Amino acid sequence: MKKPNWLKSTHIKALLSHQLTYLLTRKYTVRRKSSTRNKFMVFSTDGLGDAFLKLSVIDSLAEMHGRTNLLVLTRDASAMLYESLSIPTLRYTDRHRTNPVRRLNLVKKINNLNVHTLYVMDFSLTENLVDLLHIPNKIGFTTGGQNNNHTHFTTSIAHPFYVGDALENFCKSTGLNPDLMDNTQLLAQFQNLTLQTAGRLKIAVAVGASNPLKMMRLDNLRAILTKLRAVYPDAEIVLLGSGVKEKTYASKLLSRGYDLNLKNAVSKLNLQELISRVWGCDALIGFDSALYNLSFTLGKPTVCLAWTNASVQHEKPWVKIVRGNRCEWGTADGYGCPETNSINPQQVIDALGDLMHVKKNLPKRTCEPKTAQALIAFPESPASAPGHEFIYCNNDRRISLAPVHPGLVQRRP
Repeated sequence: MKKPNWLKSTHIKALLSHQLTYLLTRKYTVRRKSSTRNKFMVFSTDGLGDAFLKLSVIDSLAEMHGRTNLLVLTRDASAMLYESLSIPTLRYTDRHRTNPVRRLNLVKKINNLNVHTLYVMDFSLTENLVDLLHIPNKIGFTTGGQNNNHTHFTTSIAHPFYVGDALENFCKSTGLNPDLMDNTQLLAQFQNLTLQTAGRLKIAVAVGASNPLKMMRLDNLRAILTKLRAVYPDAEIVLLGSGVKEKTYASKLLSRGYDLNLKNAVSKLNLQELISRVWGCDALIGFDSALYNLSFTLGKPTVCLAWTNASVQHEKPWVKIVRGNRCEWGTADGYGCPETNSINPQQVIDALGDLMHVKKNLPKRTCEPKTAQALIAFPESPASAPGHEFIYCNNDRRISLAPVHPGLVQRRP
């Protein structure tokens, strides 16, 4: 039986750390200067996969405000992405949740920055740090009309379900117009960092995911790889992933003499090299993971071995979502869920074949490195308007009940 969150030691430590920090900072007064209207922060503490999806939006915010005026609070795994685009970062770790001293120091540091507007861009906000920040304007996502984690946003942006819709709503509310979830220019600088064999079909298989339930029983993935090698005998098939869990999974996968002439690059590449590998592949097969989102944003033919949650299952010509019929097979080993553990190898082969056929007819996507663009003036903040604002956009339609601010709908507190 799985232990409930409220009984986990990390949850208890995080709760105590938060309450202590709240008591020590609740009467904190920020002395604001006139120059603080030029300081902005992005709050993005979720995973690397979400960072790939948000990258073009955050880059547009940096263009809008000026790169030196925008700071991104992010995890170590994602920091390189922003720093490669000359966007400053402030690192966030799990210790900032559970250690009261680190949490207090981080809160004080952010409050002393005199930030004017905070963009809370976590798709599912599990960190209540936002409540401790004395920032006048907080813009963040809501699900079902409710603020995530009871955080008090001055402006709420609807997150209907699919992350692409949430990002589209965010862009409409802030006047941004990026190439949404398209990193072909932003990450073009990493194209040729690794040497790859020319002339052979290159298929990447991403073996990791943030949750073992998103993955698949080892026997099942072995069967898929066996079928893949039989259909593409001359292809270069490389296993990709990063982290201790992924390394363990790949080691088990290739154990007991299992050898199909695969290249195992799991936990052997840094993030820049991983991006380069995905750039150089002809197709990627993987679970709902960071590399799946990376491949999608680079326009690579991508097969997703999907689990229950469909919030990041993209509908584009270069993506195929494969889900089983919930009739599981293979030896139970703690990996996967009914959807992934019931996927038939032929489903994957058919999906990949369809994508390789579609690839021939897709327009070639430009991938020249992004150059600096002129800054865009940001509209005056609506912070002075009474009450809270609520933004909702769906299928390019926008509900507008009151002229509080361009594209915003006033919601009475």
